[in-house]
Amino acid sequence: MFYSGKVNYCDNEIDFQFDGKLLSIYPSFELFKEITMHKGKNGGWILSTIKPFTNGVLEGKVNGEPTIIHFFFDPMGYGTTRKDFTECTILINIKTFITYNKDISFPATNVKLTYRSSHLHRFLNLIPRYDISSNLDSGLCGQVNCSTDTTKFVSAKSINSVDVKIKPSFSCKWGGAKFEFYPEILTTVTSISDETDLLKIYESLKKLIQYAFMRINIYPDTFIIQFNDGSKAEICSNLLDSESEDDKDVEDCNSIWTDFIPWAIFYKHAIDIFEQIYNNLWYMDNIPKTKNERLWVSDIIISKEAAAFEHEFNESFPKGLPTHSDERLDIEKEIEQELRLLYESSTGKKRKVYKGFIKHIRNDALEDKIKYCLVEYKPCLKWIKSTIGYKLSLDNIAEICSTVRNDVDHGNKKIEIDKKTARAYGIMRALIYAMQLKRIGYDNEDINLAIMNLFYMKGIV
Repeated sequence: MFYSGKVNYCDNEIDFQFDGKLLSIYPSFELFKEITMHKGKNGGWILSTIKPFTNGVLEGKVNGEPTIIHFFFDPMGYGTTRKDFTECTILINIKTFITYNKDISFPATNVKLTYRSSHLHRFLNLIPRYDISSNLDSGLCGQVNCSTDTTKFVSAKSINSVDVKIKPSFSCKWGGAKFEFYPEILTTVTSISDETDLLKIYESLKKLIQYAFMRINIYPDTFIIQFNDGSKAEICSNLLDSESEDDKDVEDCNSIWTDFIPWAIFYKHAIDIFEQIYNNLWYMDNIPKTKNERLWVSDIIISKEAAAFEHEFNESFPKGLPTHSDERLDIEKEIEQELRLLYESSTGKKRKVYKGFIKHIRNDALEDKIKYCLVEYKPCLKWIKSTIGYKLSLDNIAEICSTVRNDVDHGNKKIEIDKKTARAYGIMRALIYAMQLKRIGYDNEDINLAIMNLFYMKGIV
């Protein structure tokens, strides 16, 4: 679908076209120069380093109806500009945008957000059973039945003084000879302040699904927002956001390599996980985004998993390894106080040196941290240790993960990733998962069950 209309800039209306990926803006020659260039000290015109268009609003018409398009894009990928004798164009790559009619205003209350994907049916245990018959007199008819047990499993909490509820839902649609069943995750929010807050909730829900489906890419087919006055809006993502060069094939959701934590287990702490993601408290860069990242352990994966572990360790044990004595901790505190005084009174190179000393006071060895956590979270890792890690001791796992990470990050040598390394980092990924879930209240049994559901390989384990 093409969107077209006018965007206001510097009290001038500029024509635009938008195809869902690329925003094309067509200013006059004078305005083009004003937007993309500025006068230098010598009086000449030079290319502007200021981005004239930031995340903003376009008011235009879609299919003849007045519509607002609120767009978001990465300033680092701002786009290109072109000028010739007949045309001036500014091209901007748009990552995500929201469309809604002009009657919607913010802040909005009691907003429903529907995350719809055909891949959610097994996760939510919303699997339809339907009988379709054809009668020449009455045409196509049928009956649809669906177990609604999991729709009772609601995850709810007040987050930053806003009540949020997450639960399964579904809808059915007949269209001529076609029947469609839509499993959904329905989220109700008592208040949304503006479009940016709306997008933040959307991104958090996407990451929540990604967290439960760590071994498969799940992207929404549609994301509908319904306001309390009955008006609707839709969040749309650039298709490029859900594809990569090494992951273009359609994934088989029933593959041995793909699984998830079912909603019947996941819902107990889903809202707590959502809160951690919404407030940007969890390290999630290590979650695989492509099929290749899930199937193989690479140097990039090793570096990301180690960074995620360090983050989770610092969150779980802010004072460092709990094995340290109180006497050692007191000495470290004294040293830190003295170094901090020197740091604050110094400048230049000395200041950097003192900062480095402070940073390394409690810089425990990665191997010691991993070894401690493998023992501390051993009850949570019972299943995965007995399957993919039964040939490795906890000391082996800690040593392999630490040595290989150091080789990768410091470029000591060319890395050859063998089966032991792959198994050790599989357990490392499960350990990170266990540390996160334990911190928000999961018990050992639930964590074991979550890891088993997520890492189970049908026909292999």
